Amino acid sequence: MNNPIPRSVVIVFRFRGCRPEALVSGETENHLGDFFEKMVRAAGFVPVARYVKIYENGAYTAEVTLEESKAALYTWPEDGDVEGLIFYCNYEGDNADKAESLFNSVVNYYQPEDVERFPSIQIFRKK
Repeated sequence: MNNPIPRSVVIVFRFRGCRPEALVSGETENHLGDFFEKMVRAAGFVPVARYVKIYENGAYTAEVTLEESKAALYTWPEDGDVEGLIFYCNYEGDNADKAESLFNSVVNYYQPEDVERFPSIQIFRKK
């Protein structure tokens, strides 16, 4: 039986009890963007743009637009949490392994006590 791969997939997650020093940025927005771009590249995705905003309390929003879609992280240092998503397309092939690699790198960076991964949203091509 032929199992079609989804056209697009969204992985949504929340980490609780993260490493406190990972939740705040002591660096510039440019440095933080470079760090997350390296993580994206190491997973095999190609970054094409990024947005990083560091707030007064050191919390940050980091979004990297990929050729294959987007990865975004939002830190909540006052709660010890990170929320995020990895949205990817399978236009030229199945990118599930790249997405899992990126997800695992993010888990490794934040070292959460609890990982909450919500059911993935999968969008299939119209037949």
